[in-house]
Amino acid sequence: MKYIFWTMVLIGFAFTSCHSLKKSSSEETKTESTKAKSTPLTVKKEKVVAAKGEDSSVGNFKYYIIWGSFQHQENALKLKKQLIDEYQTPAFILVNEEGWFRVCFESHNKEKSARARIQQLRDKYPNFETMWLLINKL
Repeated sequence: MKYIFWTMVLIGFAFTSCHSLKKSSSEETKTESTKAKSTPLTVKKEKVVAAKGEDSSVGNFKYYIIWGSFQHQENALKLKKQLIDEYQTPAFILVNEEGWFRVCFESHNKEKSARARIQQLRDKYPNFETMWLLINKL
């Protein structure tokens, strides 16, 4: 009688553990499929000009790929330096009418090329998911 009891207990544990394994593997699949989707592209329209200390010609483009936004220029300068050091890109800083400093990764005159470049960068560098497109109101 004891053998039957313990056999039933073991069978119960076996079914319970198999059920939990199936559940965890389906959760992993959901996570992977969520990660595979890219973050939607944020687009903002605003008037920007080159920030103090930047070449004034950088404010003459229509489309900008923005990496970060800051209320204080010193924070924008830190990110600009980091981008130049890590990615050897000519990053620069713009400022909008409300005084926000936009750290720009690249500038374009055609929207299609700017959007394509953002997707290319997001595909190559996973940490670039937060990049967004700024349309300058010239």
